[in-house]
Amino acid sequence: MASGNAYWGLKFIRNHQSTFIDNTLWIDGGEVLPTRYANFSNSTTEQLYGPNPYLFSLDLNQAIYAGGDGKNNNIDDLYASGKLKVYQKPSSAGTSSGGALYNYLWADPRGGTSRFIEFGGRTSLQSDTDPLYTYDTSSGNFDVLPLTINNGAVLQGGVTNPHHGASAQSPDGVGYFLGGMDSNGRYLKQLVKLDLNSGELSVEDTGDLPAVVGSQMTWYPIGKKGILVSIGGEILDSSGRIRSMPMETIWVYDILSSKWYSQIASPADSQQGVPIDRKFFCAVAPSSTTAQPSYEFILHGGHRTISDDPFKLDDLWALTLPTFQWIQYYYGATGSTDADGGYNVSCAIPNDHYFMVVSTHGFGQQFASEPFAWYNLETLGWGDYDPTAIGYARPQLVETTVGQRKAPDSWDNPDLANVFAQAFTRGYEAPSSTGTSGATGSPTSTNGPTDSSAPSGGNNGGGSKTNTGAIAAGATVGGVALIAIGVLIWWFLRKRNKKNLPDVPFVPGRDDYPGAPRPISELQSPAGPISELRGHDSHPVEIDTHYIPTKPDLSTRTQSSGDITQLAANPDEK
Repeated sequence: MASGNAYWGLKFIRNHQSTFIDNTLWIDGGEVLPTRYANFSNSTTEQLYGPNPYLFSLDLNQAIYAGGDGKNNNIDDLYASGKLKVYQKPSSAGTSSGGALYNYLWADPRGGTSRFIEFGGRTSLQSDTDPLYTYDTSSGNFDVLPLTINNGAVLQGGVTNPHHGASAQSPDGVGYFLGGMDSNGRYLKQLVKLDLNSGELSVEDTGDLPAVVGSQMTWYPIGKKGILVSIGGEILDSSGRIRSMPMETIWVYDILSSKWYSQIASPADSQQGVPIDRKFFCAVAPSSTTAQPSYEFILHGGHRTISDDPFKLDDLWALTLPTFQWIQYYYGATGSTDADGGYNVSCAIPNDHYFMVVSTHGFGQQFASEPFAWYNLETLGWGDYDPTAIGYARPQLVETTVGQRKAPDSWDNPDLANVFAQAFTRGYEAPSSTGTSGATGSPTSTNGPTDSSAPSGGNNGGGSKTNTGAIAAGATVGGVALIAIGVLIWWFLRKRNKKNLPDVPFVPGRDDYPGAPRPISELQSPAGPISELRGHDSHPVEIDTHYIPTKPDLSTRTQSSGDITQLAANPDEK
Protein backbone atom coordinates (compact mmCIF):
# COMPACT_ATOMS: atom_id res chain seq x y z
CA MET A 1 0.00 0.00 0.00
CA ALA A 2 1.07 3.57 -0.52
CA SER A 3 -0.08 7.04 0.34
CA GLY A 4 -2.97 8.29 -1.77
CA ASN A 5 -1.04 11.50 -2.30
CA ALA A 6 2.01 9.71 -3.67
CA TYR A 7 1.76 11.62 -6.93
CA TRP A 8 2.71 14.77 -4.99
CA GLY A 9 6.27 13.53 -5.28
CA LEU A 10 6.23 14.81 -8.86
CA LYS A 11 5.95 18.33 -7.50
CA PHE A 12 9.64 18.31 -6.79
CA ILE A 13 11.46 15.29 -8.19
CA ARG A 14 15.09 15.33 -9.28
CA ASN A 15 17.69 13.01 -10.80
CA HIS A 16 15.00 10.79 -12.26
CA GLN A 17 14.86 9.00 -15.61
CA SER A 18 12.10 9.28 -18.23
CA THR A 19 11.28 7.72 -21.59
CA PHE A 20 8.51 8.10 -24.15
CA ILE A 21 6.77 4.95 -25.42
CA ASP A 22 3.60 4.81 -27.53
CA ASN A 23 2.22 8.24 -26.52
CA THR A 24 2.94 7.60 -22.85
CA LEU A 25 5.66 9.23 -20.80
CA TRP A 26 7.19 7.01 -18.13
CA ILE A 27 9.05 8.53 -15.16
CA ASP A 28 11.13 6.31 -12.93
CA GLY A 29 13.55 6.64 -10.04
CA GLY A 30 15.05 9.82 -8.74
CA GLU A 31 14.52 11.51 -5.41
CA VAL A 32 11.41 13.27 -4.12
CA LEU A 33 10.30 15.37 -1.22
CA PRO A 34 8.40 13.20 1.24
CA THR A 35 4.64 13.62 0.87
CA ARG A 36 4.32 15.58 4.09
CA TYR A 37 6.52 18.33 2.63
CA ALA A 38 5.54 18.18 -1.04
CA ASN A 39 2.53 20.46 -0.67
CA PHE A 40 4.74 23.21 0.77
CA SER A 41 2.09 24.00 3.40
CA ASN A 42 4.88 25.12 5.69
CA SER A 43 7.59 26.92 3.77
CA THR A 44 9.83 27.05 6.84
CA THR A 45 9.97 23.26 7.09
CA GLU A 46 13.35 21.83 6.22
CA GLN A 47 13.04 20.07 2.89
CA LEU A 48 14.27 16.49 3.03
CA TYR A 49 14.64 14.17 0.05
CA GLY A 50 14.00 10.45 -0.12
CA PRO A 51 14.22 7.86 -2.90
CA ASN A 52 11.21 7.72 -5.20
CA PRO A 53 9.60 4.27 -4.82
CA TYR A 54 7.01 4.85 -7.54
CA LEU A 55 6.73 4.61 -11.30
CA PHE A 56 4.70 7.40 -12.92
CA SER A 57 3.03 7.45 -16.32
CA LEU A 58 1.44 10.36 -18.18
CA ASP A 59 -1.00 9.63 -21.01
CA LEU A 60 -0.35 12.05 -23.86
CA ASN A 61 -3.16 10.91 -26.16
CA GLN A 62 -5.29 13.88 -25.10
CA ALA A 63 -4.67 17.61 -25.19
CA ILE A 64 -3.20 19.31 -22.13
CA TYR A 65 -3.71 23.05 -21.78
CA ALA A 66 -1.20 25.19 -19.92
CA GLY A 67 -3.45 28.26 -19.73
CA GLY A 68 -6.87 29.72 -20.43
CA ASP A 69 -10.30 28.57 -19.28
CA GLY A 70 -9.54 24.96 -20.15
CA LYS A 71 -6.27 24.82 -18.24
CA ASN A 72 -5.76 21.25 -17.02
CA ASN A 73 -2.02 20.83 -16.50
CA ASN A 74 -2.25 21.08 -12.72
CA ILE A 75 -0.95 17.90 -11.14
CA ASP A 76 -4.19 17.35 -9.21
CA ASP A 77 -6.24 17.70 -12.41
CA LEU A 78 -3.98 15.33 -14.31
CA TYR A 79 -4.29 12.72 -11.56
CA ALA A 80 -8.06 13.14 -11.17
CA SER A 81 -8.60 12.78 -14.93
CA GLY A 82 -6.62 9.54 -15.08
CA LYS A 83 -3.93 10.96 -17.36
CA LEU A 84 -1.38 10.69 -14.56
CA LYS A 85 -1.02 7.26 -12.95
CA VAL A 86 1.12 6.05 -10.07
CA TYR A 87 2.48 2.51 -9.74
CA GLN A 88 3.96 0.96 -6.61
CA LYS A 89 7.15 -0.82 -7.64
CA PRO A 90 8.07 -4.16 -6.08
CA SER A 91 11.02 -3.98 -3.74
CA SER A 92 13.01 -6.23 -6.07
CA ALA A 93 12.85 -3.57 -8.81
CA GLY A 94 14.89 -1.09 -6.83
CA THR A 95 14.89 2.65 -7.36
CA SER A 96 17.76 4.58 -8.84
CA SER A 97 18.97 8.15 -9.07
CA GLY A 98 20.97 9.35 -12.05
CA GLY A 99 20.59 6.21 -14.14
CA ALA A 100 19.19 5.66 -17.63
CA LEU A 101 16.04 4.30 -19.27
CA TYR A 102 16.45 2.56 -22.62
CA ASN A 103 13.34 1.63 -24.59
CA TYR A 104 12.83 -1.15 -27.11
CA LEU A 105 10.43 0.89 -29.23
CA TRP A 106 13.27 2.56 -31.09
CA ALA A 107 14.94 -0.77 -31.71
CA ASP A 108 11.53 -2.21 -32.70
CA PRO A 109 9.64 0.60 -34.49
CA ARG A 110 6.64 -1.68 -35.05
CA GLY A 111 5.92 -1.45 -31.35
CA GLY A 112 6.03 -5.18 -30.80
CA THR A 113 8.05 -4.75 -27.62
CA SER A 114 6.75 -2.02 -25.32
CA ARG A 115 9.40 -2.37 -22.66
CA PHE A 116 12.13 -0.28 -21.18
CA ILE A 117 15.34 -1.13 -19.37
CA GLU A 118 16.52 0.71 -16.28
CA PHE A 119 20.29 0.80 -16.10
CA GLY A 120 22.73 2.07 -13.51
CA GLY A 121 21.95 4.86 -11.10
CA ARG A 122 22.50 5.17 -7.39
CA THR A 123 20.22 3.37 -4.97
CA SER A 124 20.23 4.67 -1.40
CA LEU A 125 23.82 4.68 -0.14
CA GLN A 126 25.17 2.12 -2.56
CA SER A 127 24.99 1.47 -6.29
CA ASP A 128 22.71 -1.44 -7.09
CA THR A 129 24.43 -4.80 -7.47
CA ASP A 130 21.84 -5.70 -10.15
CA PRO A 131 21.88 -2.62 -12.38
CA LEU A 132 19.48 -3.96 -15.04
CA TYR A 133 15.71 -4.05 -14.67
CA THR A 134 13.08 -4.39 -17.36
CA TYR A 135 9.49 -3.21 -17.24
CA ASP A 136 6.80 -4.37 -19.65
CA THR A 137 4.34 -1.50 -20.11
CA SER A 138 1.71 -3.90 -21.47
CA SER A 139 1.69 -6.50 -18.68
CA GLY A 140 2.92 -4.24 -15.87
CA ASN A 141 5.67 -6.67 -14.85
CA PHE A 142 9.15 -5.82 -13.59
CA ASP A 143 11.97 -8.30 -13.94
CA VAL A 144 15.73 -8.45 -13.57
CA LEU A 145 17.62 -8.70 -16.85
CA PRO A 146 20.64 -10.98 -16.45
CA LEU A 147 23.81 -9.01 -17.01
CA THR A 148 26.61 -10.68 -18.93
CA ILE A 149 30.03 -9.18 -18.36
CA ASN A 150 33.00 -10.29 -20.41
CA ASN A 151 35.99 -9.43 -18.25
CA GLY A 152 38.10 -9.11 -21.36
CA ALA A 153 35.78 -6.34 -22.59
CA VAL A 154 35.90 -4.24 -19.41
CA LEU A 155 38.81 -1.86 -18.96
CA GLN A 156 40.81 -2.08 -15.76
CA GLY A 157 38.99 -0.16 -13.05
CA GLY A 158 35.84 0.06 -15.17
CA VAL A 159 32.50 0.38 -13.36
CA THR A 160 29.44 -1.52 -14.59
CA ASN A 161 26.83 0.37 -12.56
CA PRO A 162 27.67 4.10 -12.84
CA HIS A 163 25.38 7.01 -12.05
CA HIS A 164 24.97 10.65 -13.15
CA GLY A 165 26.44 10.02 -16.58
CA ALA A 166 25.01 10.64 -20.05
CA SER A 167 22.98 8.02 -21.91
CA ALA A 168 21.99 7.35 -25.51
CA GLN A 169 20.88 4.40 -27.61
CA SER A 170 21.14 3.33 -31.23
CA PRO A 171 18.49 1.66 -33.42
CA ASP A 172 20.75 -1.38 -33.50
CA GLY A 173 19.67 -2.09 -29.92
CA VAL A 174 22.76 -0.83 -28.10
CA GLY A 175 22.60 1.46 -25.09
CA TYR A 176 25.49 3.75 -24.16
CA PHE A 177 26.36 5.37 -20.83
CA LEU A 178 29.16 7.94 -20.72
CA GLY A 179 31.17 8.81 -17.63
CA GLY A 180 29.35 9.50 -14.39
CA MET A 181 30.48 8.39 -10.95
CA ASP A 182 30.85 5.20 -8.97
CA SER A 183 29.38 4.63 -5.51
CA ASN A 184 32.38 6.39 -3.93
CA GLY A 185 31.96 9.56 -5.98
CA ARG A 186 34.93 8.81 -8.25
CA TYR A 187 34.62 10.47 -11.66
CA LEU A 188 34.68 7.84 -14.41
CA LYS A 189 36.61 8.05 -17.66
CA GLN A 190 34.71 5.35 -19.48
CA LEU A 191 31.95 4.46 -21.93
CA VAL A 192 29.59 1.58 -21.14
CA LYS A 193 28.10 -0.33 -24.07
CA LEU A 194 25.04 -2.45 -23.33
CA ASP A 195 23.38 -4.91 -25.70
CA LEU A 196 19.70 -4.30 -24.92
CA ASN A 197 18.69 -7.74 -26.17
CA SER A 198 21.26 -10.02 -24.54
CA GLY A 199 22.32 -7.92 -21.56
CA GLU A 200 25.98 -8.21 -22.57
CA LEU A 201 28.01 -5.29 -21.29
CA SER A 202 31.43 -3.88 -22.09
CA VAL A 203 33.35 -0.88 -20.76
CA GLU A 204 36.03 1.02 -22.66
CA ASP A 205 38.25 4.03 -22.10
CA THR A 206 37.25 7.38 -23.63
CA GLY A 207 40.59 8.30 -25.14
CA ASP A 208 41.15 12.05 -25.18
CA LEU A 209 37.82 12.76 -23.49
CA PRO A 210 38.39 13.28 -19.72
CA ALA A 211 36.23 11.82 -16.97
CA VAL A 212 32.92 13.67 -17.24
CA VAL A 213 29.84 13.99 -15.01
CA GLY A 214 26.49 15.67 -15.65
CA SER A 215 26.76 15.87 -19.44
CA GLN A 216 24.20 14.91 -22.09
CA MET A 217 24.58 12.65 -25.11
CA THR A 218 22.56 11.53 -28.13
CA TRP A 219 22.92 9.27 -31.19
CA TYR A 220 22.79 10.33 -34.85
CA PRO A 221 22.71 8.37 -38.16
CA ILE A 222 26.06 9.76 -39.28
CA GLY A 223 28.98 7.52 -40.20
CA LYS A 224 28.62 3.87 -41.12
CA LYS A 225 27.41 2.77 -37.66
CA GLY A 226 26.30 6.14 -36.31
CA ILE A 227 27.89 8.60 -33.91
CA LEU A 228 27.39 9.76 -30.32
CA VAL A 229 27.52 13.46 -29.53
CA SER A 230 28.31 14.65 -25.98
CA ILE A 231 27.92 18.20 -24.68
CA GLY A 232 28.53 19.98 -21.38
CA GLY A 233 29.05 18.60 -17.90
CA GLU A 234 32.04 18.93 -15.63
CA ILE A 235 35.33 17.12 -15.98
CA LEU A 236 38.18 15.95 -13.81
CA ASP A 237 41.43 17.14 -15.33
CA SER A 238 44.84 15.51 -15.02
CA SER A 239 45.66 17.59 -11.92
CA GLY A 240 42.56 16.39 -10.07
CA ARG A 241 40.69 19.69 -10.44
CA ILE A 242 37.00 19.77 -11.27
CA ARG A 243 36.41 22.05 -14.24
CA SER A 244 33.51 22.79 -16.54
CA MET A 245 33.47 21.32 -20.01
CA PRO A 246 33.21 24.30 -22.39
CA MET A 247 29.92 24.22 -24.28
CA GLU A 248 31.75 25.11 -27.48
CA THR A 249 33.81 21.92 -27.20
CA ILE A 250 31.69 19.15 -28.69
CA TRP A 251 32.76 15.53 -28.35
CA VAL A 252 31.89 13.04 -31.10
CA TYR A 253 32.27 9.27 -30.82
CA ASP A 254 32.50 7.25 -34.04
CA ILE A 255 30.92 3.90 -33.21
CA LEU A 256 32.64 2.10 -36.08
CA SER A 257 36.20 3.00 -35.06
CA SER A 258 35.51 3.39 -31.31
CA LYS A 259 37.28 6.74 -31.42
CA TRP A 260 36.49 10.10 -29.80
CA TYR A 261 36.97 13.43 -31.58
CA SER A 262 36.54 17.01 -30.39
CA GLN A 263 35.12 19.78 -32.54
CA ILE A 264 34.72 23.47 -31.74
CA ALA A 265 31.20 24.85 -32.22
CA SER A 266 30.60 28.45 -33.19
CA PRO A 267 27.80 30.85 -32.24
CA ALA A 268 25.14 31.42 -34.88
CA ASP A 269 24.81 34.96 -33.57
CA SER A 270 27.78 36.88 -32.20
CA GLN A 271 25.56 38.68 -29.69
CA GLN A 272 24.02 35.47 -28.34
CA GLY A 273 27.33 33.63 -28.26
CA VAL A 274 27.32 30.05 -26.98
CA PRO A 275 25.53 28.53 -23.98
CA ILE A 276 26.95 29.12 -20.52
CA ASP A 277 28.96 26.15 -19.24
CA ARG A 278 26.70 23.87 -17.20
CA LYS A 279 25.93 20.46 -15.74
CA PHE A 280 22.77 18.51 -14.84
CA PHE A 281 20.76 20.04 -17.65
CA CYS A 282 18.49 18.05 -19.94
CA ALA A 283 18.77 17.59 -23.69
CA VAL A 284 17.00 15.59 -26.40
CA ALA A 285 17.02 15.34 -30.18
CA PRO A 286 14.24 14.66 -32.70
CA SER A 287 14.47 11.01 -33.68
CA SER A 288 16.27 10.35 -36.96
CA THR A 289 17.13 6.96 -38.39
CA THR A 290 17.77 8.26 -41.91
CA ALA A 291 20.03 10.98 -43.26
CA GLN A 292 18.85 14.57 -42.80
CA PRO A 293 20.25 17.85 -44.13
CA SER A 294 20.64 19.05 -40.55
CA TYR A 295 20.30 17.64 -37.06
CA GLU A 296 19.51 19.51 -33.85
CA PHE A 297 20.47 18.68 -30.26
CA ILE A 298 18.22 20.75 -27.95
CA LEU A 299 19.07 21.54 -24.32
CA HIS A 300 17.45 23.35 -21.42
CA GLY A 301 18.41 24.55 -17.95
CA GLY A 302 21.01 23.02 -15.69
CA HIS A 303 23.23 24.96 -13.35
CA ARG A 304 26.80 26.16 -13.23
CA THR A 305 29.57 23.83 -12.20
CA ILE A 306 29.94 25.77 -8.94
CA SER A 307 27.12 24.23 -6.91
CA ASP A 308 26.16 27.28 -4.86
CA ASP A 309 26.35 29.72 -7.78
CA PRO A 310 23.16 31.85 -7.65
CA PHE A 311 23.27 32.30 -11.42
CA LYS A 312 20.22 30.34 -12.67
CA LEU A 313 19.90 28.92 -16.18
CA ASP A 314 16.44 29.22 -17.71
CA ASP A 315 17.46 29.12 -21.38
CA LEU A 316 16.92 26.78 -24.32
CA TRP A 317 19.45 26.19 -27.11
CA ALA A 318 19.94 24.01 -30.19
CA LEU A 319 23.23 22.66 -31.49
CA THR A 320 23.13 22.07 -35.25
CA LEU A 321 25.00 19.28 -36.99
CA PRO A 322 27.04 19.00 -39.12
CA THR A 323 27.58 22.77 -39.07
CA PHE A 324 28.31 22.79 -35.30
CA GLN A 325 26.49 26.02 -34.55
CA TRP A 326 24.74 27.09 -31.35
CA ILE A 327 21.34 28.74 -31.83
CA GLN A 328 19.45 30.27 -28.94
CA TYR A 329 15.72 29.46 -28.87
CA TYR A 330 14.79 30.97 -25.51
CA TYR A 331 16.61 33.04 -22.90
CA GLY A 332 14.00 33.40 -20.17
CA ALA A 333 15.21 34.77 -16.86
CA THR A 334 18.77 33.49 -17.21
CA GLY A 335 21.26 35.69 -15.39
CA SER A 336 18.98 37.07 -12.70
CA THR A 337 20.04 35.99 -9.23
CA ASP A 338 16.41 35.83 -8.07
CA ALA A 339 15.18 33.99 -11.18
CA ASP A 340 14.08 30.38 -11.32
CA GLY A 341 15.81 27.81 -13.46
CA GLY A 342 15.38 24.11 -14.14
CA TYR A 343 18.08 21.63 -13.19
CA ASN A 344 18.24 17.91 -12.44
CA VAL A 345 15.11 17.59 -14.58
CA SER A 346 14.59 15.36 -17.61
CA CYS A 347 13.31 16.05 -21.10
CA ALA A 348 11.28 14.17 -23.67
CA ILE A 349 10.25 14.90 -27.24
CA PRO A 350 6.69 13.55 -27.71
CA ASN A 351 5.70 13.07 -31.35
CA ASP A 352 8.96 14.77 -32.35
CA HIS A 353 7.03 18.04 -32.15
CA TYR A 354 7.43 19.24 -28.56
CA PHE A 355 10.36 19.73 -26.25
CA MET A 356 8.88 18.56 -22.95
CA VAL A 357 10.38 19.38 -19.56
CA VAL A 358 9.62 16.80 -16.87
CA SER A 359 9.62 17.98 -13.24
CA THR A 360 9.98 21.49 -11.89
CA HIS A 361 13.08 20.97 -9.79
CA GLY A 362 14.75 24.34 -9.49
CA PHE A 363 11.87 26.34 -10.96
CA GLY A 364 10.51 27.42 -7.59
CA GLN A 365 7.53 26.55 -5.44
CA GLN A 366 5.09 28.57 -7.53
CA PHE A 367 5.45 25.99 -10.32
CA ALA A 368 5.41 22.92 -8.08
CA SER A 369 1.83 21.98 -9.03
CA GLU A 370 2.63 22.13 -12.76
CA PRO A 371 5.44 19.60 -13.21
CA PHE A 372 5.29 19.49 -17.03
CA ALA A 373 5.96 22.13 -19.67
CA TRP A 374 5.86 21.97 -23.47
CA TYR A 375 7.90 23.99 -25.93
CA ASN A 376 6.67 23.86 -29.55
CA LEU A 377 9.69 23.17 -31.76
CA GLU A 378 7.96 24.54 -34.85
CA THR A 379 6.68 27.85 -33.47
CA LEU A 380 9.44 28.15 -30.83
CA GLY A 381 7.21 29.01 -27.90
CA TRP A 382 5.96 27.56 -24.60
CA GLY A 383 2.30 26.57 -24.51
CA ASP A 384 -0.27 23.78 -24.73
CA TYR A 385 0.24 20.18 -25.78
CA ASP A 386 -1.66 19.02 -28.88
CA PRO A 387 -1.50 15.25 -29.53
CA THR A 388 -2.42 15.76 -33.20
CA ALA A 389 0.74 17.81 -33.82
CA ILE A 390 3.05 15.09 -35.08
CA GLY A 391 6.44 15.20 -36.73
CA TYR A 392 9.43 17.44 -36.59
CA ALA A 393 9.39 20.58 -38.71
CA ARG A 394 12.74 22.31 -38.60
CA PRO A 395 12.24 25.88 -37.31
CA GLN A 396 12.74 28.69 -39.80
CA LEU A 397 15.40 30.07 -37.47
CA VAL A 398 17.45 26.93 -38.04
CA GLU A 399 16.79 26.87 -41.78
CA THR A 400 17.97 30.45 -42.09
CA THR A 401 21.04 29.92 -39.92
CA VAL A 402 22.23 26.70 -41.51
CA GLY A 403 21.28 27.59 -45.08
CA GLN A 404 23.08 25.39 -47.57
CA ARG A 405 26.07 24.72 -45.33
CA LYS A 406 27.12 21.12 -44.90
CA ALA A 407 30.08 21.53 -42.55
CA PRO A 408 31.56 23.82 -39.89
CA ASP A 409 33.88 26.67 -40.85
CA SER A 410 36.78 24.27 -40.31
CA TRP A 411 37.24 20.74 -39.03
CA ASP A 412 39.51 20.34 -36.02
CA ASN A 413 40.34 16.83 -37.20
CA PRO A 414 40.10 15.79 -40.88
CA ASP A 415 39.27 12.24 -39.79
CA LEU A 416 36.04 13.53 -38.25
CA ALA A 417 35.13 15.10 -41.59
CA ASN A 418 35.55 11.67 -43.16
CA VAL A 419 33.19 10.16 -40.57
CA PHE A 420 30.51 12.74 -41.41
CA ALA A 421 30.95 11.99 -45.11
CA GLN A 422 30.04 8.31 -44.65
CA ALA A 423 26.46 7.15 -45.09
CA PHE A 424 24.82 5.37 -42.16
CA THR A 425 23.89 1.72 -42.73
CA ARG A 426 21.74 0.03 -40.12
CA GLY A 427 23.27 -3.23 -38.96
CA TYR A 428 26.58 -2.47 -40.68
CA GLU A 429 29.45 -4.78 -39.79
CA ALA A 430 33.00 -3.82 -40.65
CA PRO A 431 34.73 -6.26 -43.03
CA SER A 432 37.44 -8.39 -41.46
CA SER A 433 41.00 -7.34 -42.19
CA THR A 434 44.50 -7.73 -40.83
CA GLY A 435 44.42 -4.13 -39.64
CA THR A 436 43.30 -3.35 -36.11
CA SER A 437 42.12 -0.23 -34.36
CA GLY A 438 42.09 0.60 -30.68
CA ALA A 439 39.68 2.63 -28.62
CA THR A 440 41.90 5.66 -28.77
CA GLY A 441 44.01 5.02 -31.84
CA SER A 442 43.45 5.32 -35.55
CA PRO A 443 42.67 2.26 -37.68
CA THR A 444 45.66 0.62 -39.25
CA SER A 445 45.58 0.97 -43.01
CA THR A 446 45.93 -2.19 -45.08
CA ASN A 447 45.24 -0.50 -48.39
CA GLY A 448 48.73 0.71 -49.29
CA PRO A 449 49.79 0.69 -52.97
CA THR A 450 51.44 -2.40 -54.40
CA ASP A 451 53.93 -2.58 -57.24
CA SER A 452 52.83 -5.25 -59.72
CA SER A 453 56.16 -4.96 -61.58
CA ALA A 454 58.30 -5.97 -58.62
CA PRO A 455 60.69 -8.84 -59.43
CA SER A 456 59.79 -12.29 -58.23
CA GLY A 457 61.82 -14.04 -55.57
CA GLY A 458 62.92 -16.72 -58.06
CA ASN A 459 64.96 -14.38 -60.25
CA ASN A 460 68.64 -14.61 -59.26
CA GLY A 461 70.18 -12.65 -62.14
CA GLY A 462 72.92 -10.15 -61.33
CA GLY A 463 71.07 -7.26 -62.93
CA SER A 464 68.04 -8.00 -60.78
CA LYS A 465 70.14 -7.86 -57.62
CA THR A 466 71.48 -4.45 -58.57
CA ASN A 467 67.99 -3.15 -59.33
CA THR A 468 66.67 -4.56 -56.10
CA GLY A 469 69.35 -2.77 -54.09
CA ALA A 470 68.66 0.49 -55.86
CA ILE A 471 64.96 0.12 -55.25
CA ALA A 472 65.59 -0.64 -51.58
CA ALA A 473 67.85 2.41 -51.18
CA GLY A 474 65.34 4.64 -52.94
CA ALA A 475 62.53 3.27 -50.84
CA THR A 476 64.52 3.97 -47.67
CA VAL A 477 65.20 7.58 -48.64
CA GLY A 478 61.63 8.06 -49.78
CA GLY A 479 60.31 6.55 -46.59
CA VAL A 480 62.40 8.88 -44.44
CA ALA A 481 61.17 11.85 -46.46
CA LEU A 482 57.55 10.77 -46.08
CA ILE A 483 58.02 10.35 -42.34
CA ALA A 484 59.52 13.83 -42.09
CA ILE A 485 56.62 15.30 -44.06
CA GLY A 486 54.16 13.39 -41.88
CA VAL A 487 55.77 14.75 -38.71
CA LEU A 488 55.56 18.31 -40.05
CA ILE A 489 51.88 17.86 -40.95
CA TRP A 490 51.15 16.37 -37.51
CA TRP A 491 52.95 19.27 -35.80
CA PHE A 492 51.03 21.84 -37.85
CA LEU A 493 47.63 20.24 -37.16
CA ARG A 494 48.43 19.85 -33.48
CA LYS A 495 49.43 23.50 -33.23
CA ARG A 496 46.29 24.55 -35.11
CA ASN A 497 44.03 22.41 -32.95
CA LYS A 498 45.58 23.82 -29.80
CA LYS A 499 44.98 27.30 -31.12
CA ASN A 500 41.31 26.52 -31.81
CA LEU A 501 40.65 24.74 -28.54
CA PRO A 502 39.83 27.16 -25.73
CA ASP A 503 41.35 26.72 -22.32
CA VAL A 504 39.14 24.74 -20.01
CA PRO A 505 37.96 27.28 -17.42
CA PHE A 506 39.03 26.68 -13.86
CA VAL A 507 36.20 26.20 -11.39
CA PRO A 508 37.26 27.71 -8.05
CA GLY A 509 36.96 25.57 -4.99
CA ARG A 510 36.10 26.76 -1.52
CA ASP A 511 39.80 27.31 -0.77
CA ASP A 512 39.82 30.06 -3.39
CA TYR A 513 37.07 31.90 -1.53
CA PRO A 514 38.00 32.32 2.16
CA GLY A 515 34.95 31.96 4.33
CA ALA A 516 32.87 30.26 1.63
CA PRO A 517 30.53 27.53 2.89
CA ARG A 518 31.64 23.94 2.60
CA PRO A 519 29.95 22.16 -0.29
CA ILE A 520 27.84 19.16 0.64
CA SER A 521 27.56 16.09 -1.49
CA GLU A 522 24.43 14.59 -2.88
CA LEU A 523 25.86 11.31 -1.76
CA GLN A 524 25.31 10.72 1.95
CA SER A 525 28.24 9.37 3.89
CA PRO A 526 27.62 5.93 5.42
CA ALA A 527 29.20 7.30 8.59
CA GLY A 528 26.12 9.38 9.25
CA PRO A 529 26.75 13.11 8.84
CA ILE A 530 26.54 14.57 5.37
CA SER A 531 30.06 15.17 4.22
CA GLU A 532 32.11 16.15 1.25
CA LEU A 533 32.68 12.69 -0.12
CA ARG A 534 36.01 12.11 -1.77
CA GLY A 535 36.67 9.50 -4.38
CA HIS A 536 39.80 7.63 -5.29
CA ASP A 537 41.24 10.75 -6.90
CA SER A 538 40.64 12.81 -3.74
CA HIS A 539 38.49 15.38 -5.49
CA PRO A 540 35.40 16.98 -3.97
CA VAL A 541 32.02 15.94 -5.31
CA GLU A 542 29.89 19.06 -5.58
CA ILE A 543 26.47 18.20 -6.93
CA ASP A 544 23.82 20.24 -5.16
CA THR A 545 23.81 22.51 -2.14
CA HIS A 546 20.28 23.82 -2.37
CA TYR A 547 18.62 21.05 -0.37
CA ILE A 548 19.84 18.63 2.23
CA PRO A 549 19.97 15.26 0.48
CA THR A 550 19.07 12.98 3.35
CA LYS A 551 17.33 9.72 2.57
CA PRO A 552 14.68 8.92 5.19
CA ASP A 553 13.25 5.45 5.54
CA LEU A 554 10.04 5.62 3.52
CA SER A 555 8.65 2.55 5.26
CA THR A 556 8.18 4.52 8.50
CA ARG A 557 5.58 6.83 6.99
CA THR A 558 1.95 6.61 7.93
CA GLN A 559 0.37 4.74 5.05
CA SER A 560 -3.15 5.14 3.73
CA SER A 561 -4.96 3.50 0.87
CA GLY A 562 -5.13 5.31 -2.42
CA ASP A 563 -5.56 4.85 -6.14
CA ILE A 564 -2.12 3.29 -6.57
CA THR A 565 -1.51 0.30 -8.82
CA GLN A 566 0.57 -2.42 -7.17
CA LEU A 567 2.95 -3.85 -9.74
CA ALA A 568 3.69 -7.53 -9.85
CA ALA A 569 6.95 -8.74 -8.39
CA ASN A 570 9.43 -10.67 -10.43
CA PRO A 571 9.33 -14.48 -10.15
CA ASP A 572 12.00 -14.56 -7.46
CA GLU A 573 9.90 -12.38 -5.18
CA LYS A 574 6.61 -14.28 -5.48
